[in-house]
Amino acid sequence: MTTITTQILIGKADKHGNGIRPTHALYLHEGSICAWSLHAVDLQGSLSANEIAQWACDPKDILSDALLLTALYLSNDEKFLDRALELIPSIQKIFDSFSISENDREELLKMLKQTPMPKMIFSIFNDSSLRGKTGLLNDYAFDCEICESTFSRHQTTW
Repeated sequence: MTTITTQILIGKADKHGNGIRPTHALYLHEGSICAWSLHAVDLQGSLSANEIAQWACDPKDILSDALLLTALYLSNDEKFLDRALELIPSIQKIFDSFSISENDREELLKMLKQTPMPKMIFSIFNDSSLRGKTGLLNDYAFDCEICESTFSRHQTTW
């Protein structure tokens, strides 16, 4: 059984740069598997019932997979998308990112540094594999916020 350990809201910053107007949300599922699921968000902020994509990922590539998944489905950069489809021609709604070679991953991540990206707000919960491991984001120019849990209370219903 998996639980959600990270949520990423994806969208546009307001005109003052505060907050976000989300269009999509990514969820990191961890437990027996490690996977990202991408969902559309409607204007009232609720999730669409239709999942756009799901990627099973290697725990060492969790953050880079989130960036690649976002760029592949939400970027309008034709150069990046054309190259990504050359390197990963079999991208499907349910995808196993283990099939991306290290060289291809590095090439796409390098291209991604020049690819326009939407704003991303990371909510990283306790016990997430991403906790304290977001340094990779310093290499990218898109707007992002990182929110990690600072307090938690666990009470049983017993």
